[in-house]
Amino acid sequence: MDKNELMLYQMHHQDPVNKFLHFVCIPIISYSILVSFSKYQLKIIDLSSQKIKVNMCFDELIVLFYNVYYLTYGMKIGFYMFIYNTFLYTISRAIYSHYPTNDKQNFMVFLAAFTLQFIGHYIEGSRPAMFVGLKQTLLQAPLFNLNYIYPNLLNN
Repeated sequence: MDKNELMLYQMHHQDPVNKFLHFVCIPIISYSILVSFSKYQLKIIDLSSQKIKVNMCFDELIVLFYNVYYLTYGMKIGFYMFIYNTFLYTISRAIYSHYPTNDKQNFMVFLAAFTLQFIGHYIEGSRPAMFVGLKQTLLQAPLFNLNYIYPNLLNN
């Protein structure tokens, strides 16, 4: 992992309240994204035989993408992120299969979690890392969230 990326993200997340809000809100945001994308499927059909070759929900594709992406940081990080992502995916599936939400409710959950993160940055007095780049928001946040649980995960 690029140490500059590590330092950049950590620089924006020093205050304990901000760290806690991110620790809680990042999985909630992940949940709401998985719920949104679970409604859509990718089907690849073999035209010659009319059989479905691939049939995956987009939430499964997202988890697969993240798991493959984190392997680029090494086996240790890839392994822990696989466990983390699989846990979030399983919990998300369990919750929204028993308590289905509509799009409006899901968006409100997403918006509330994002707002709490902005409040955390206001308390800390730092600007959100998402304004530095989308990579920070989309790819680094879950990785650093796991780093709160396993503080030495990113130290190679």
